Amino acid sequence: MFFVKEGCDTICSQQTTEPQYRDERYHLFSQCLSISLHQVEDGQVWNKIQGAVDYCSGVIKLNVDHLVAYRNADETKYHMDPIDLNQVKDCHIVTLGIGHDVSVETKLKEKYGDRCKFQGADPIPTKNEEIYKPIGEYFQFAVGNQTRVENPNSEAYTLKDFSHVEFVEFLRDKAQVPRRQIIDELLVDIEYAEYAMLDYFYLNGKLDKAGYTVCQWNGEFHIPNDAQKAEFGKFIKQVTKDERYLFFHLIDVGHIRAYFVNVADQRCFDRYVKGRI
Repeated sequence: MFFVKEGCDTICSQQTTEPQYRDERYHLFSQCLSISLHQVEDGQVWNKIQGAVDYCSGVIKLNVDHLVAYRNADETKYHMDPIDLNQVKDCHIVTLGIGHDVSVETKLKEKYGDRCKFQGADPIPTKNEEIYKPIGEYFQFAVGNQTRVENPNSEAYTLKDFSHVEFVEFLRDKAQVPRRQIIDELLVDIEYAEYAMLDYFYLNGKLDKAGYTVCQWNGEFHIPNDAQKAEFGKFIKQVTKDERYLFFHLIDVGHIRAYFVNVADQRCFDRYVKGRI
């Protein structure tokens, strides 16, 4: 089966090349999901995605043995270890939304040591700053799709103003992640701000245009309103069309959690994926 990757010219010339050999199952899995959801309205994908993933996982067998589960207080995140840890350098692990829990980051720090730079952002310094600083660099920001100052009227946060920093601006100016270096793991739990950031992960999206590539990421999608459901549905359809990310361990617990692996970038493929999935 032959297929043409749409919109790849800019990415391939400016940022990355696709792996010389990609398992045909990656294409078939994405195609299965795309076909399963093609006639589903964007706003209904939220209710249909679990069944589609279960079906496609049953007919297209992918190996998940190397996807390591990491437990924190109330959920499980996933990470695939490097094929050769000794070859890892210029590694970046970024947390957006610390949420008073660094169990996963602590375990990753123990594994990687100084090979990886750890950076975490959360607008609430209480406890978050204290527990994250032994691991890496803490930033008192809410990261999202725009830079602004907000006064949240919610006991879940604080009565003080706090700053929102746009995601690319955060990576470039605050975390100072060099362009063209990969982000090895991104942990996203940002209390509904995720919906406005989903287009960052598209081919030719804002991350691509800024020169950033994410190899693995865990996302939590909070219980959405109708507009957010439509954004989620559009995102899932685009991801399956782009075929950059395969996603695994999708679970609906009211919120939807999912783990994404980049199989389209040569560097990510060589460091984490080759011969494993």
